[in-house]
Amino acid sequence: MKRFIKFCIAGGTGAIVNIFIFTILNLSNVNYIFSSFLSFIISATTTYEINASWTFNDRGQKKSKKLWAKFMCICTITLGINLLTLYLSEKFLMPALNNYSFFQKTFEITGFLLKTDILQKITAIYSQCLGIGVATIFNFIGNNFIIFKKRTNSS
Repeated sequence: MKRFIKFCIAGGTGAIVNIFIFTILNLSNVNYIFSSFLSFIISATTTYEINASWTFNDRGQKKSKKLWAKFMCICTITLGINLLTLYLSEKFLMPALNNYSFFQKTFEITGFLLKTDILQKITAIYSQCLGIGVATIFNFIGNNFIIFKKRTNSS
């Protein structure tokens, strides 16, 4: 459980980087799928550094280009999960939620705070957050059991 908490802190840092970059690009009229892809790659590299140095540092793995490449393979899979969740949320979930007055008001307030009246940009940010959440579960499994698995000492 302690490792998962550390992983979530590292991932939370990556998520902040991800959402920040995604929001800047999205509000600059960059396509939301491309914005998600670019923000994910940058945040994944940030998360790798934190996980290798802190979360899984007791597993006997040394930071290396090979380990980073393996980490990015897992990230590529979770990127697909993130993008699929983002796309499905944008196409089905957000339009459905916008029909409920609570969510409609939430979207309007968020748009006001970000000084934009474009609902699609606001819902894309919410969808990106959902995508990150879903991808986190798969990312932890891949990192804990594949990338940073505990090395056994062969005597």
